[in-house]
Amino acid sequence: MSAFFRDGYEKLNDKIYELQQEVDGLKYTLLTSHIADSWETIIDLMNEIQEDFKSVRYPTRQDRENAWQRFFELRQEIYRKKNQRYEEVSKNHKDTLFDLLKGLEYWQLREGLRQMFFTELNVIKAEVIENGKKLNEAGKYFSSVKHEMTGDDKVEVFNKIKEIRESHDEFWRNFKDRSQELHEAKEDRKRDYEERQDRKEKAKNSLIENIENNREKLEKAEQALAKQESHRDDLEEKLESAYSESFRERCEGWLDECNEKIRDIESYIDKIKSWIEDGEDRLRNWD
Repeated sequence: MSAFFRDGYEKLNDKIYELQQEVDGLKYTLLTSHIADSWETIIDLMNEIQEDFKSVRYPTRQDRENAWQRFFELRQEIYRKKNQRYEEVSKNHKDTLFDLLKGLEYWQLREGLRQMFFTELNVIKAEVIENGKKLNEAGKYFSSVKHEMTGDDKVEVFNKIKEIRESHDEFWRNFKDRSQELHEAKEDRKRDYEERQDRKEKAKNSLIENIENNREKLEKAEQALAKQESHRDDLEEKLESAYSESFRERCEGWLDECNEKIRDIESYIDKIKSWIEDGEDRLRNWD
């Protein structure tokens, strides 16, 4: 057997041994940050060995089968540990994501939202906005690591994010509806207040107008009273200078009529003054 022939398969055996050492070392690096470099080294060496088997010849068929069997078992172990590592990395990413997503749902607000007012709504709104930012950050992290996750873990995380987003969408729909209800109620209260103020202002203006009308009536009544009092004075003078009994009797009749009118006017004046006083009192205490 030539030295060249011996050198080829011995180097290949050395590579298989080196691969064995690398695989044995995986148990120390399987869960550490150095695993990526280790896998790259192992996969490169495994591919190199597999390529060498195409050209390297062994002294006997049995020698080659033994070497190939060792390599095959190592390769199976590598795939098994790689899958194990992949599943563990995937689980770690899933656990991290579920920690990031914890408490971002809107479920705790659904029942009470319809009874909330603007101040409470704005507090919840701020919380949902903040949770939305956290959800976006979790989504970015998911996008950056999902290539390192199993299909089942990715589906589980995706469904959780979808559930939270739907709960946020539900909040914004309910928030919009409740805000509209509160806005309409506020507008109704404003309109009712303005209508009450308008009615109140009209009533006040009506009261002022009524007071002014009564003052005008009082002025006219006082003028009428003064006129009747002047007329009474004239009648009393005529009665004193009456030249006949019949004229005296007529003057006394006229005087009785005049005094009756004066009493009626004075009673009317008292009523008007009472109305004015009552109106002014109501006006002073209006507000």
